[in-house]
Amino acid sequence: MAERSFWDALEDGLRATPPQWERLVVLLGEAREALADIIPEASQEGRRLRGSLAEKLDVVSLLFHPSSPARDVPVMICLECLKCG
Repeated sequence: MAERSFWDALEDGLRATPPQWERLVVLLGEAREALADIIPEASQEGRRLRGSLAEKLDVVSLLFHPSSPARDVPVMICLECLKCG
């Protein structure tokens, strides 16, 4: 039940006018971190995969890309929630 409420709230926010991108951006950042955590760091292939993941799912770039509808999301989301330091 709570899981359905989470996805409903996310969808409602994205359909709002103007769209509320904050939850989606945080969710993408959390997914990127979770995926990075399961990739072994010890091997060269693991380091390559982590780098590729960070490049392909670069939430900070998504926020500030000129054509991104999420570009207006406050920088504090990046700094506080995505741990992009």
